[in-house]
Amino acid sequence: GSRNICSDGARVTSGIAMRIRAARPDDGALLLPLLHELGYPGTPESASAQLAIYAGGNTPRMLVADRGDSSLAGLIAGHLMPLLHQPGNLGRITALVVARDAQGRGVGTALLDAIEAGSRHKTVCAMRS
Repeated sequence: GSRNICSDGARVTSGIAMRIRAARPDDGALLLPLLHELGYPGTPESASAQLAIYAGGNTPRMLVADRGDSSLAGLIAGHLMPLLHQPGNLGRITALVVARDAQGRGVGTALLDAIEAGSRHKTVCAMRS
């Protein structure tokens, strides 16, 4: 799907207590249940190694919905690609997953809003998944 992010305002939805933040390399063990829901195998060590790629970078970018109780409600990963035919970038969502017990409670919307808000200063006018 496609989302136009060149409009003013952001949706605010909060079905559960959570904080959207950048993923960290030490989140590997917390990410495993979400990665398994996407069908990806892995270990805490392999997840941490992949997360190191995302740490501190502008792109690729990964955000998580942290419940504050040593569990994550969801994650979103995205990349920016420069456009050839016009100035700016295309944002590509490469992963979005919400924990089963958090589905239908605004987590996915909050993650999409957060990654879009973080992309606006990078001249991104469209997000694709």
